[in-house]
Amino acid sequence: MLEDVIGGCQLMIDAQLDPAVRRIALHDARSVLGWDVVRQIESRYGAVGIRGALRKAMNGGVIEPQPLRPLALLLAGALSEACFYVADADDPAAAREEVGRLIERILEGLKVSPEPRLQVAGSAQTQA
Repeated sequence: MLEDVIGGCQLMIDAQLDPAVRRIALHDARSVLGWDVVRQIESRYGAVGIRGALRKAMNGGVIEPQPLRPLALLLAGALSEACFYVADADDPAAAREEVGRLIERILEGLKVSPEPRLQVAGSAQTQA
């Protein structure tokens, strides 16, 4: 389930490697519609998909329960900035690799922590 969230985020960033996507989605849309309208669209539609994937991962016990809406908005904002970073980079492929690793690290940090293992008295690990 977490892999689905990570994969979806990675696909969003991958799209920025296409010059047409970079031009239309990042630059032209903001010029034509304005920043406020684009932000509303990204909040409403981009964060909804992210929120659904996060909800599924939380309900599946894969990531720690968190306030869902702010987490989805935070992640959507980070992805938006990551997309700009890739789009405006001198080397978009290298920038894509950088942000891809960071997105994965951020999302991995939300995983449920494994329960600490209990030491059984008399086991080989406790005897020395």
